[in-house]
Amino acid sequence: MRRGIRTIALVLLALALLTLTGCGSAKKQAVEAFEQEREKIEFQAGKLQASIKKGESWLDSGKEPADPRVRAALEKKIGEAKQALEGVEIPEMPEKTDEIVAATEKLREQEMARLYSELEVTIKAFHTSVREKADADIAATKAEG
Repeated sequence: MRRGIRTIALVLLALALLTLTGCGSAKKQAVEAFEQEREKIEFQAGKLQASIKKGESWLDSGKEPADPRVRAALEKKIGEAKQALEGVEIPEMPEKTDEIVAATEKLREQEMARLYSELEVTIKAFHTSVREKADADIAATKAEG
């Protein structure tokens, strides 16, 4: 009989430990997800900032694109990117698991990868248009001379 009580006590203790470990596991997963999103946002913000600088250097270079609409498009994309960076908020990690999950979701809403890609495409279009204008100017000079 004593052995049966001891076995039941050990089983109950094991279940209690599993339950407590399971709760800790949910919080651990929430913390890991929050940290991953935080790191992703910081990385994307850095890439976006570098892309903004690259675009601004093209605008400040004094080189004109063949199509003036390309300049306006680049100025617009840079403005959108700057606005996105100003809106980036990385909160402190909350204590409770459900609050950590909610904060992680808010971080996911700050996705900047699409904007970075669009800005890079616009920068490339500006560069290409500048090259086209330079080629056209060279061809015109050769035709005159």
